Amino acid sequence: MLDERKIRDYFYNITEFEPYNFQVDMCRKVLNGEDVVMQAPTGCGKTWASVVPFIIAKKENIPFPAKLIYSLPLRVLANSLYKDVKEKLIKYDPSIKVTIQTGETPEDPYFEGDIIFTTVDQSLSSALLIPFALPNRQCNINAGAFVSSYHVFDEFHLLDWERSLSTTINLLRMFKNTARFCLMTATLSNEMVDRICTFLNAGRVSVSPDEYAKLQCNVNKYRIVHTYNRELKADDVISKHKKRTIVLCNTVERAQSLFLELKEKIKGNERFSNTSLICLHSRFYQKDRMQKEDDIKRLFSKESDSDAILISTQVVEVGIDITCDTMHTEISEINSFLQRIGRAARYGGEEADIYVYDIDKEKGTYLPYNKDISQKTLNELNEVQGKNMDFYLGQEIINKVLTQRELEIYETIRSGDRDLRIKDCWIKPERKWATDLIRKIENFNVVISSNPYEIRNPYFVDSVSINKHSLISKLKKIDKEDEEDWIIKKIEEDSFGLDDENDFSYTTVGVDEDILFSYDRIIVNPKYVFYDEDIGLNFEKTGETQLVELEKVCDDKVYSMRLESYREHVQKMIQVYQKLLRPQVINTLNSIWERNKVDVSIDEIINFMIILHDYGKLNLAWQKKAHEWQAKKAPAPKDMILAHTDWDEGDEKTRLPNHAGIGALVCYAIAPETICDEIVIAMVSSIARHHSPMNDSCESYFVPESSVEEIFELIKTYCPSLYNDIDKRNKYLFKNTYNQSLESYMVTFSDVNESMDTILYFIFSRILRLCDQKACEQ
Repeated sequence: MLDERKIRDYFYNITEFEPYNFQVDMCRKVLNGEDVVMQAPTGCGKTWASVVPFIIAKKENIPFPAKLIYSLPLRVLANSLYKDVKEKLIKYDPSIKVTIQTGETPEDPYFEGDIIFTTVDQSLSSALLIPFALPNRQCNINAGAFVSSYHVFDEFHLLDWERSLSTTINLLRMFKNTARFCLMTATLSNEMVDRICTFLNAGRVSVSPDEYAKLQCNVNKYRIVHTYNRELKADDVISKHKKRTIVLCNTVERAQSLFLELKEKIKGNERFSNTSLICLHSRFYQKDRMQKEDDIKRLFSKESDSDAILISTQVVEVGIDITCDTMHTEISEINSFLQRIGRAARYGGEEADIYVYDIDKEKGTYLPYNKDISQKTLNELNEVQGKNMDFYLGQEIINKVLTQRELEIYETIRSGDRDLRIKDCWIKPERKWATDLIRKIENFNVVISSNPYEIRNPYFVDSVSINKHSLISKLKKIDKEDEEDWIIKKIEEDSFGLDDENDFSYTTVGVDEDILFSYDRIIVNPKYVFYDEDIGLNFEKTGETQLVELEKVCDDKVYSMRLESYREHVQKMIQVYQKLLRPQVINTLNSIWERNKVDVSIDEIINFMIILHDYGKLNLAWQKKAHEWQAKKAPAPKDMILAHTDWDEGDEKTRLPNHAGIGALVCYAIAPETICDEIVIAMVSSIARHHSPMNDSCESYFVPESSVEEIFELIKTYCPSLYNDIDKRNKYLFKNTYNQSLESYMVTFSDVNESMDTILYFIFSRILRLCDQKACEQ
């Protein structure tokens, strides 16, 4: 256990500021093996309190997960914190790889960084085998990262309690033996925090009243609340503007219309001649959004003396380090309201006026917020007009307004069947499960292209996020320029050929809810939507009809493959495992081995699985077709056992016999009895599904004795303690004359806490598939 002075030194060296006591407490608990729920005010340094112990563990070689997955409810928060943390760590230790993975910035779709900033959608979908960032046939790659990482779920009170919040809490409970976590919030009721700590057997970190008073961000800070029982108008913004104003609307449409109205009203007004006017919400292309975020952080920073007005939505409620002297906000639920005012008078010595407005009942609703809770919030705010809204006054209102509802939510989470539905999703991973387990997916990721057939992978191109109901209702009103024209194309995956290459087709569909709602990503014709750099995607004919050119994010590589023998491929995969994958998982596997008293070598188990994973390629039928294809390029030696042939992008494709199930059957048949059943099941399942995550069958095959001997030599070299115990004359080494089901040998996802096969399947699948990919890239 590190002493306090060393923790404080690390904190200062990394962040360049002295830590508060609660931050030291957080480090101490995490490094001492506790999972934590942290309750602390906005702007007090929760992010670094959660990140620093991960870095300390890495530097001090403390047994700890090798990855930190930092999940946030909104993409803009991930962008902001990613930039802040990466900037600091480049100075401190550039070897720590900080990445970002969101729908608009898919920089790290396989979660390969040391610290990954992502959205809750991305992390939960990965854990559930329905990753939003990957094609269906790669769906079992990222779960292994989830179960072996240290997780930070920031602002987790913003999660959908029926879906993502319940799923998060249940997943963390399921994987408590391998995944570590910190949940962070500023706006949950005290009783809810206590209940969650009990349910997850987690410690609690909070800021004491004495320390709160000493926090630099709170000294001489005042946020004075003013309420109005009417709607917010552009004239309110104009009349009350001082130097820096932030306006927060509940919907994108409201933000867009208010921005345009305000822009028109201040045109030619000398008072606003030097005022920067910015609109930010969720419907922008990545480059425009990132530019706006940079501008906002510059204009509304602590040191800025700028004159600026920001019109925005929930996207700036949390995570962006900005401040203002005047805030206008439409009423929302109390926890959302308190997050919003965290962007006003953020630092000590600042003052801000907070103007709160009701919703015009004739023009709109309280959506996306609960009407009853929003009205109760406004009633409570009416009672504290003119008072300073500090953390403890806010907490009083939270306890009054939210405690009863949150305790009802907790009982639903505690007594529900969420764990069973998670297991059902693992058994049959389909993206429709996201509506039940993550959130009611009400947004499309819209890819804009007049010629979709030029897009190699639609998951690796820029997109704009928009509510499904809004898009469909708008597009239904469109009159097509040409009856033969198309408005929307759905994306369909058609995968075969290269091991992990995916082909996509694009099919025109009608503007129909029943057809479209099951899709999270679609192609839209740029003839029928508009985009403007100021207000983003819109339907008001503002901006150019032709949208921003597609910008490829990470699909720049040219696909090819080189001739490779079976032995060469195995050797490359083992090298990749030792260099890249082993450091990521060894602490987790060591803890599993120790807890279950396993005495077989971890590395030999992995090597054994790697050696057998492509065993089906020894099948004479597979080798015959592979050699025939290779002969068109440059014939390979007849006695060479092929793993891959030469192939270049643009070459015709040939379908080779399925091979994954054969390796799985052979693994089950010859695995030594010294390997316990749960490990064998995990290996068999990972091999069977290293190309298709739903595969549970094995085709007939015939393997000559010379090829079997090649496998024995590899096992003897890389698995010496296992070699003598394998059944070297087992009939399945040589042939199987009929197609066979593997279902009885596969992982069933039952008893996750008691049995290790589920967690090992996730980890083994990740190792096998990433080693396979990276060996082919060498």
